[in-house]
Amino acid sequence: MVLGSKKLRSGFTLTEMLVVITVIVLVMAMSVPLFRVMSSDRSVDAGQNVISAMLQRARARAIGLQAPRGVFFFEDQTTKKMAMVLVRIDDPSSAGGANPFANVLELDEEAEDFQTLPMGVGAAFVLGSSPGGSGSASGPGVSIYQPYGLVAFDAAGRIMTVPSFTTYAKGDPRYPTPPDNSARNTRLWARYKDYIGLDVMDLLGKSQSGQDQQISVTTILLFDKAGFSAQPGTGASPALQFSTQQAQWLDNNGLALSVNRYNGTIVRSE
Repeated sequence: MVLGSKKLRSGFTLTEMLVVITVIVLVMAMSVPLFRVMSSDRSVDAGQNVISAMLQRARARAIGLQAPRGVFFFEDQTTKKMAMVLVRIDDPSSAGGANPFANVLELDEEAEDFQTLPMGVGAAFVLGSSPGGSGSASGPGVSIYQPYGLVAFDAAGRIMTVPSFTTYAKGDPRYPTPPDNSARNTRLWARYKDYIGLDVMDLLGKSQSGQDQQISVTTILLFDKAGFSAQPGTGASPALQFSTQQAQWLDNNGLALSVNRYNGTIVRSE
């Protein structure tokens, strides 16, 4: 005798499935911003480690060779990553011509390759603060930044001041003649001019508003490029000048790294 039977349910109703999907979507939506923040923090940490290693390499070369060495920072125009290259720092050209009073940057070794920071990490270089004028940024309490810079070490491994520098030494017999025989130039110019960008090259060694914008620096500001790109710029191409909004954003969101004047180590500034 069959007392009765019930059908066993083997699936979910449409309402139940929609509820589960909604919960999954909400969890994913909340986790993506957190993942981005965590990834950005890790990238900035990685960038700090790369910079630290490069600075220590330059300092060791300066002490070992008993001659100034430095790290030149620039934005690679092909990948838009921040890049660094190890350079030697020669005395100003005695040949006259372009930038005769600027120290000349040259590759430390002929086959020197540049290193890049992680994708999405930018670097700006603090030159001071200005209430106005035609510098990289202007406005009360706004810092002046530029997207390229030099950290230099003397023969004792201490941070040294380089008041003006250039990568272009036309007419200087100390540097090899290019294959086209057009002029004498540095190997740094010949090899990396397209990566550094001709606009940056043209600015090096020149003063803006009475303040030399190429002075060697001891503070490097790392920042998230995605957040920075949302700030309105000046329209300059490439971004050789930062707008007031960009400078204010960097002041509030950048991670300042101070380079110790005596041993080249870097620490995070408050």
